[in-house]
Amino acid sequence: GNAEMLMGVGSRILIAINAGTCFLGALSYIGSATNLLVRNVAVDNGVMMPGFVGYLGWSFVILLPLFVLDTL
Repeated sequence: GNAEMLMGVGSRILIAINAGTCFLGALSYIGSATNLLVRNVAVDNGVMMPGFVGYLGWSFVILLPLFVLDTL
């Protein structure tokens, strides 16, 4: 992309992407990628971890109510 545009006129877009990744990343592909990376490293070391659907379940149960409470 155009870095000058993102740092100037498009800075709100960059802020929105960053906030979405930080606060609701577990419900997006951006946040799930790091979760899956950590999961694969843990499984390779013999630790029992949930799969992608398990992560989605936990994120909906824990993060979605917190997001709703935070936006009220």
